[in-house]
Amino acid sequence: MVTRLMNKNLKISLAVLTSFIISFSVLVSFVIMFPITTDKIVFHGHPTENQQAKFYLQDFDPDEKKIFIFGSSMVWPLNPELIQENLKKNGLDYKVYNLGIGGSKPENTEKVLDMIISAKPTIIAYGVADRDFITDDWIVTKEKPPQPLPEPSRIFTNLFFSIENIFGFDTEFLSRPMLNTVNFLRGPLDAELLPITPDQTIKKDKEVETYLEDLVPPKQNKNFISLTNIITSLEENNIQVVTFVPPVHRYHIDNLSENQQQYFSNMLELISNENNIPVYSFYEHYRDMEIWYDFIHVTTDTNYPYFSNDFSEILLKEILS
Repeated sequence: MVTRLMNKNLKISLAVLTSFIISFSVLVSFVIMFPITTDKIVFHGHPTENQQAKFYLQDFDPDEKKIFIFGSSMVWPLNPELIQENLKKNGLDYKVYNLGIGGSKPENTEKVLDMIISAKPTIIAYGVADRDFITDDWIVTKEKPPQPLPEPSRIFTNLFFSIENIFGFDTEFLSRPMLNTVNFLRGPLDAELLPITPDQTIKKDKEVETYLEDLVPPKQNKNFISLTNIITSLEENNIQVVTFVPPVHRYHIDNLSENQQQYFSNMLELISNENNIPVYSFYEHYRDMEIWYDFIHVTTDTNYPYFSNDFSEILLKEILS
């Protein structure tokens, strides 16, 4: 009986794995043949320096005034098209590029700074998040039940990297194949990449980010040093710098210790004073509004353009001052 049950489970596992392989192969072929492109977010996921170079080293229109938005995925909800429209209503003609990269920190941006400067942007807006400074990494804990069947995602992790390295394909879409396939079919410019999640769902989510408490003195923080180097280099090249803090959900703020919150507050004050520039903060702007995808991302649904509109006001103030 036990042997028969084991054989039955094995057959089920093989059937599931075979189905996954077939679906996976079709999806890979589909996306390779018809790559997803969008003007809203230039970089998807975690692009390599070579992939970033393709953008920065392209032949831009020399008459085009460009605004580059940098930061982590927390800046993705900023809609370049809407920001451009808001600027044009005030007689300002700029091309806005959202260059946010998932998990990016100032030290990552500094590595490609020479290429960024070579693209000759008029303005660079940098989204400064608390996670940039309070820890080298963050820990995500989430209760997960035992898996009776093999997990295809783990089996194919190495395969994803092989495809990218050998053939030069962008495999970032594989991290969320269902969502990205839907985005392709709906059209990337209209797709709600980060839909609204009900507050109760966010509250009940067992996924919790834990930040380390080993905080070095602010001026010794490597990402503070990188951000200072970035701002200094940009200003030396006559590129205007705008710094801002992306919004976060109140649950995220509540999850930080008083020490971590104070550290971030001190860091923002130091950034402003050391570089003689304002740091515009959206940190708690929308904390109680139901426009959230998760703890650190507001929705990209164009029916809720609060972040993009408010950010446009800051750009207007900086440009016209």
